[in-house]
Amino acid sequence: MGTPAKPVEARRHFLLEIWEEKRELFKLLVGDALLALTVLFILLVLFLGSRILEKSGYASERIGMFETLHYWAYLIVLVMLLVDLIMKLFIALFLDKKP
Repeated sequence: MGTPAKPVEARRHFLLEIWEEKRELFKLLVGDALLALTVLFILLVLFLGSRILEKSGYASERIGMFETLHYWAYLIVLVMLLVDLIMKLFIALFLDKKP
């Protein structure tokens, strides 16, 4: 009598394997994306507010100042979110630590 055959392990779906291996990294990316979208939505509301001021006849010099502040706010938010994301990815991928 021969040895009994070993049962074949059921293969899991490819996406489930990736999910288990890179779950922490995925959570980092989704969390940062949601944070970025929230901040960009707030900046969009402020932009629409400046358009309402323009339509209501507010002084164009002051609107220009608001637009300058709005531009720098976009730039600062973009840089902050990118630096945060790069740091988290570096820590997660190369140092194998949870941020």
